[in-house]
Amino acid sequence: MNKSGTRQRLLVFSDLDGSLLDHHSYSYAEAQPSLERLRSLHIPLILNSSKTFQELIDLSVEMGLDTPFIVENGAGICIPETSPLMQFVTDQTLVQAKNGYQLVSMATRQKEMMELLGAFKLQFRFSTFDDLGIEQLAALTGLTASQAKAAALRDFTQPIQWQDSQSALIEFAAAFNKLDYTLQQGGRFLHLVGEANKGTSLQWLANAYQSLWGEEVITAGLGDGGNDIPMLEVADYPILISSPVNSPPDTGHIDNLVITGQTGPAGWNRAINDLLDTFELCY
Repeated sequence: MNKSGTRQRLLVFSDLDGSLLDHHSYSYAEAQPSLERLRSLHIPLILNSSKTFQELIDLSVEMGLDTPFIVENGAGICIPETSPLMQFVTDQTLVQAKNGYQLVSMATRQKEMMELLGAFKLQFRFSTFDDLGIEQLAALTGLTASQAKAAALRDFTQPIQWQDSQSALIEFAAAFNKLDYTLQQGGRFLHLVGEANKGTSLQWLANAYQSLWGEEVITAGLGDGGNDIPMLEVADYPILISSPVNSPPDTGHIDNLVITGQTGPAGWNRAINDLLDTFELCY
C-alpha cells in the first residue's frame, strides 16, 4: 500500500543488451536472484528492447515468461493471444497473429522511414541490417548465425551501422529531426525512432494493466542506452544500468533517476532487489 492506502501493482520494463543481458556474453545469470524474486511476487517482467519478435519469443521461452514484450524500440507490442489485455486493442487493423501472439503495431510510419533511409544512402555512408547480411551481422555482434538470422527478421525498423564521419552523422540526425524522427544510440547500433518508442509502448501497457486490474499501476524501467531514454523518462522508477563499454546517455533531465554502481546484469540484479526492499508492495 502507499501512504494513501491505495493498492498498487508493479510492472518492471527492461532493456536487454547491456542491461539484463551482459554486453559481451548475452548472459542474464547474474540477474537470476532478482528474476526469481520477481517471479515469486508475481510481478510481471516486460522485455522492452530493440530486438525482434523472433529474438524475444525465444528468450521469453528460455526465461519462462508469459508476459507481453515490446520489440524494435517500441514499434510493436507482442501480447499472448489468450491474454485479456487484447480487449484494450481498439484498432484490429494494427494487429497480426504471429506464433501464438498478437503483434500490435504502435508505429504507422515505418514504410516512410524505410523509403527515407533508402534515399539518404545517396548522401551518407551507412548500412542497415538488410545490407549487412547474416554473416557480417554475426561478426559485429558476437551472435551465432541462427541468432543473427533472428535479429534480421524485422517487422518495423532497421538498425544502422554508421560508416560516415561524425559531422555527417550530425547532419543525418538533423535531417531526420526535421521530419519528426529521432536518431538514438543503442548498445551497438543507431536506431531511427518515429512516433512510437520504448516510452509510448510502456505507457500503453501500463494503462492496459491498470484497466485490467482495476488498481494503480507503478512502473520501473531499466536500461543503459540512448534508445532507453523515452522509457526512463516515463517510468515511475527510472534506473540507468551502467555500461562497461559505452558512455552514459544524457539523463540530467530525468527526475529520481537511479544509476547503478555495477554494470549489466549484476547492476540490474542489485537495482531490482533494492527496489523491492525499499518499496512497500501489496500482492
